[in-house]
Amino acid sequence: MMAFRELCRGGRRWVLAAGACLVAGVLVSGCAIVPSGPPEEVVKERASKRWKALIAGDFSAAYDDALPANRKAKSREEFVFKHRGGGVVTWLSANVVAVKCEQSRCKTTTELTSKPLIPGFRGTLKQGIEETWVFEDGRWWFAEPL
Repeated sequence: MMAFRELCRGGRRWVLAAGACLVAGVLVSGCAIVPSGPPEEVVKERASKRWKALIAGDFSAAYDDALPANRKAKSREEFVFKHRGGGVVTWLSANVVAVKCEQSRCKTTTELTSKPLIPGFRGTLKQGIEETWVFEDGRWWFAEPL
């Protein structure tokens, strides 16, 4: 009871302390969102998520994975237009088959299955796509060639 009275007397200090605890809690919970583990696993998961978004036509979500420098150089609208506007193939599936990391840079190899939108063409194509991911500001980002 005595401690409570002292807290009430120093009301302003108590409010500041409570506010500091709240801010610390938010910061700690925000850190839990960032995936942790070996870089190869984290990058494979992020690359797979990005390709799922692209295949689903959610180009805006894929843009969110782009390196901040890429986003400064190309607006969301430009990114969406580039990826939606091609119209020469339909992506059917993507499987990240390899990830090789060195320090703050990883190279992924993705097996991409697509259907060319060419009149009379029947069947699908499979090709390997190599992409670069960079670790910056505590997170892995897709480094799209400009």
